[in-house]
Amino acid sequence: MANEKGKRRLNKKERRYREIWEVYQFYLAELSKLSDPSNQFDPTEEHNSSERTKN
Repeated sequence: MANEKGKRRLNKKERRYREIWEVYQFYLAELSKLSDPSNQFDPTEEHNSSERTKN
């Protein structure tokens, strides 16, 4: 019984960490978009940056 409780607690923690990780990844991608100068200034990247703004 104690083992089952331990497993359940682990699953709850895992779920929470997964959510945090997804949010972290999302913000990391947003930050890299904002701070990457090639997005704004490199003319060869124009088609890529327009794809990024759609998403």
